[in-house]
Amino acid sequence: MRKAAGVLAALSLMIPAGVLVMTPASAATPTTKCKKLKGTQHFNPSLPKLGSTKKVTSKTTATATISGCVGGGVTSGKVVTTPGKYVGNCTTLLSQKKGTVTKGTAKITWNNTKTSNVATTLTSLSSPGTANPKLKLVTKFVKGLFAGHTSTTTITASAPSGSCTSKNLSLFNFVNTAPITSK
Repeated sequence: MRKAAGVLAALSLMIPAGVLVMTPASAATPTTKCKKLKGTQHFNPSLPKLGSTKKVTSKTTATATISGCVGGGVTSGKVVTTPGKYVGNCTTLLSQKKGTVTKGTAKITWNNTKTSNVATTLTSLSSPGTANPKLKLVTKFVKGLFAGHTSTTTITASAPSGSCTSKNLSLFNFVNTAPITSK
């Protein structure tokens, strides 16, 4: 199924927060370990379906929740990405190659009202045309709570039925499918 394969590149425009933050014994900053990252990526306007030659400049935004956190004074967080853009359509999105790397930024607001600014790197782990593509997400905490830490996880993306085939792509969902780890 090609319907979800297009989420691959678009996802890399926005996702931020696979969060597991562990501190070396000598470090002084607090830490947390989170289990779940789940969110939605939006395109405005939506990307034209396969077969269309029309390309659009679409504003990309994503929101996500982080949950199951233990330590560091937090139990959950809400993620909002810095708006980005994607120029193209479902055809260009579906043609993204395995190994494609895209960077982004986001802000996490934790349940204790403290925030983290993060820089993300997404690397495609799936070949073009793969249904429910997988991506490696590396999140570097650059400012605020947990600054200086990095986490890694694998996420899987899925689009609503018919996206890119019988209708334009306006959104897709993503969730981590591997443990969130830290180095």
